[in-house]
Amino acid sequence: MCTDCAFDDPRRVLGQGVWRTLRIPGPVLTAPVGAVLALRAGARFSDFRPLEAVSRIPPRPLLLIHGAADASVPVDHARRLHRAAGPGAELWIQPGVGHCAGYHADREGYVRRVGGFLVDALSR
Repeated sequence: MCTDCAFDDPRRVLGQGVWRTLRIPGPVLTAPVGAVLALRAGARFSDFRPLEAVSRIPPRPLLLIHGAADASVPVDHARRLHRAAGPGAELWIQPGVGHCAGYHADREGYVRRVGGFLVDALSR
């Protein structure tokens, strides 16, 4: 399994975006947004917590890819996911790369790294 610029918790990424954009504490908006999500979609933020799910991936291989310059989902999300996933997970942080832009920054390198990971994972 591979991820590219994944968030670890929807509340955290939304709160960080609120702070970055409006300079108000994230919980001021995450609580009402969460309530609307529950009413409209029947889902809760807790239904979408990759930080909890990632610990159930081992022993299957996991490659976490993240751009170091990601302004949408800060790179600390990838680091937390990597720690939660355990020692078998790989973390690839791409210097100077924005949100989901790693492929476009270096197509050959991206395909080589992801393809190599998948070939290795499928041959186990």
